[in-house]
Amino acid sequence: GVANGSKIDFVSSVGGGCYGTAVQGNYAYVGEGRNLLVLNISSPSSPSKIGQVTLPGLVRGVALLGQYAYVADEESGIQVVDISNPSSPAVRGYYMTTNYTWIDGVTIFGGRLYSASENDGLQIFDLSNPTMPSLLSSTNVCGGESVVVKASSGGVFAYISTAGSLYVVDVSNPLQPVVHGHTSMGNGGVYSIAISGNYVFGAALWDFALHMVDISNPDAPVDSMPSAGGYGTCNPYSLFVANNNLYVASGWANGGFLVFSISGNTLTKIGQVLN
Repeated sequence: GVANGSKIDFVSSVGGGCYGTAVQGNYAYVGEGRNLLVLNISSPSSPSKIGQVTLPGLVRGVALLGQYAYVADEESGIQVVDISNPSSPAVRGYYMTTNYTWIDGVTIFGGRLYSASENDGLQIFDLSNPTMPSLLSSTNVCGGESVVVKASSGGVFAYISTAGSLYVVDVSNPLQPVVHGHTSMGNGGVYSIAISGNYVFGAALWDFALHMVDISNPDAPVDSMPSAGGYGTCNPYSLFVANNNLYVASGWANGGFLVFSISGNTLTKIGQVLN
């Protein structure tokens, strides 16, 4: 059989078709189809749904700032949901895209919203009026699927996955983002990326692999497979980094949910829950 690792136990689950999730305090905000669910997770072994709001599009990603959840709502752009009353989330605003542009990923950094758009690539929004995101700039990088942002000594950089590539964009001036280097990252379907130190990890769904991009040189990122013998082919779909661990949701029955410890360019599996 497959070793389950250690220090991880399955305690509960919620529904199906969940693509976007964010956590703040005692609450988790989970996309389930076109619904944004609010879960009370104060007792992690028994999460309970306490609120729900139906949105016009499929929930692909969730980012939180203050009392608002900013939802990547696919064909319905960005929906702004007031979560000040967790039991009664309500739509308070939106940014509607044009030309049937889908929004697949969102993140917030420095009070600004960054989105990954299938037709418009990277988009940067001002949130001075939190219920009316105002577009500051966009950078077409051949379609966007997921985005993360990080500050370094060289500036503020956005890393955006597209259909099989990772682009590095200097967003130090949000009005004039500058594209630096890019590299291939799998054969496509990189709907989730996560950053740790000088590496961006990508879930390349179409080639059933984890990828790792060295971003220490923003002009020449380098893609490779992580040194995690046998775990390059775990059919990853979603990634998250916390406390120097990489959490991977896999689509394979023998993959399930995996936890890796990160040490440089090496991953060590420390936990797994099978589907």
